[in-house]
Amino acid sequence: MEPTYPLFPIFSLISAALLLLILINNAIRRSFNFGLFMICLGLFCLNFTYGVGSIAWADNVDVKVPVWCDIASHLQLFGVIIVPAGSLVVTRRLYLIASRRPISSLEPRQQRTELIIECLLLLLLPALYISIFYYTSQVSRFQIFEGYGCTNAIWGSGMSIILLDLPALIPPAISTLFYCPRILWVFYTQRKVFKQYLSDSSSASSEPRTNYMRLLAIGCLDIVLTLPVQAIGVFLDSKSSDPFIFYPGWSVVHADWTPLVITREEWRASGWGTFTLYFTLWANVVLAYAIIGLFAFTPEALDVYKRGLSSVSKRFAGARTQDTNLNPATSALVFRSGRTETETYSADGVAEVDMKAYRQSEAGEYQKQPS
Repeated sequence: MEPTYPLFPIFSLISAALLLLILINNAIRRSFNFGLFMICLGLFCLNFTYGVGSIAWADNVDVKVPVWCDIASHLQLFGVIIVPAGSLVVTRRLYLIASRRPISSLEPRQQRTELIIECLLLLLLPALYISIFYYTSQVSRFQIFEGYGCTNAIWGSGMSIILLDLPALIPPAISTLFYCPRILWVFYTQRKVFKQYLSDSSSASSEPRTNYMRLLAIGCLDIVLTLPVQAIGVFLDSKSSDPFIFYPGWSVVHADWTPLVITREEWRASGWGTFTLYFTLWANVVLAYAIIGLFAFTPEALDVYKRGLSSVSKRFAGARTQDTNLNPATSALVFRSGRTETETYSADGVAEVDMKAYRQSEAGEYQKQPS
């Protein structure tokens, strides 16, 4: 059993549930940052699949529910590429704001250019990554790590470095080398001017000024957590074969589609591999809780939660009120007060019964009285 069990699945699944809450909240408000939305979606996929896998395969490597493993391995790849890509989109937007060129102030042609860039990073790149790029180096249907469950199976080579490692490494590298220094420099040297600019732009838009600082914090934290892991991944893939092979060939890579199983002793034999596995899994959890802490309990989010709970409580109250009403067989009866014998009428107003007969009907002994 893993030393982090059951803490890891508990923290992973709770974070996945709270991330789903943020996604639903943003969908209801119809006001969200596209990059942040995709980061939350990617982290949800990662933490949910690994959380489930760490429970189902806590102490075994049995090949069970292959369809789930197919889905989980591709969702994990989606998370691997979408989190750094989303972070790049977030830091790029913050860079435009720091340059006093927010999206809303750009010319239509420039806005279309920004939209195309974001769609390429957040839609096209993930689609290629989990399909063509992955299949090129996919050595088996999936592989199972004892303790953490299903994941993708990649033949480490020069081709996998180019198609799988570099696309996940380049976005945080661009953010680190180009966008973040500019943003931090503006924040540091022009605090008063930038603060006034954010106040003016926030008053003209629906996004609070504090959201910019939250987005910057998430972008920087993602860079700190993602960049080292991706760099180590490139190093491990370069050392996966001796001598180094750029690509062994399509027929060699896809010769055997049988799922691979890796016991705890086998994957712990590699020191760097063990460090990368632990660090990556917990980095996803840390980043998820950072997003939850910054965005799940804002005044706007709490207002949505309150309205949602109020709506649900009203629906339950309405359902209980309907349940307490008379059933359809007696709901058509009209009771007239102020008489010794209360008259009752059916839907067509023909049959009349007194109270004694009505009580007998409630006991299942109803006998129709002559009118």
